[in-house]
Amino acid sequence: MTGLLRTGIIRALAGYAKREVVPRLGELVWSQHTVIALAVGVALAWYAPSITGAPKVSEIAVGFLGYAAIALGFCVAGITISLTLPDRDFLQRLSQHSVRGREGDALSSLLFVFTWTGVVHWACVVNLIVVLLLDGGNQRPFTQGATHWRLLGIAATTSLCTYALETFLVTVLTLGHVGRTFIDELRRNGSGRAQ
Repeated sequence: MTGLLRTGIIRALAGYAKREVVPRLGELVWSQHTVIALAVGVALAWYAPSITGAPKVSEIAVGFLGYAAIALGFCVAGITISLTLPDRDFLQRLSQHSVRGREGDALSSLLFVFTWTGVVHWACVVNLIVVLLLDGGNQRPFTQGATHWRLLGIAATTSLCTYALETFLVTVLTLGHVGRTFIDELRRNGSGRAQ
């Protein structure tokens, strides 16, 4: 049994959590993303019984699963691009530049943004598959007389999916910021050579 814990996904997730997530835990938990995601999830669960005409669970889940697949691909591509930037000097500067108020260097932070977004979207995929398996997918999510467990499930799933959407937006904006920094670096180097 202990051999199972030494290899595979459990070890990979535990190592990732220990090296990357735990040092940033305060930043992740006490963030606007978390507060907004929880507020949206709780609000939707609170008002769920009064919502009529909502699509079926399967329709909502399949739509988000399609989005999550695209986001996961984007994250893997982003990691690949980050590790293979064409300008080695720029990559080295990122690895030596500390980000104010953040753990580690700028390159580590950039890679964490991509990996964390990927992990969150993976968690959404797993969550939605479980929801589809448990719920059957043909029911409307918001029904009169929903149990507390169903409302809690709606709140948790909505919060997780909202958090995933927010992390993806942050990822896109971060990639844009790195791109802008790279362009500025190219302009500085180009103008220095012209003189």
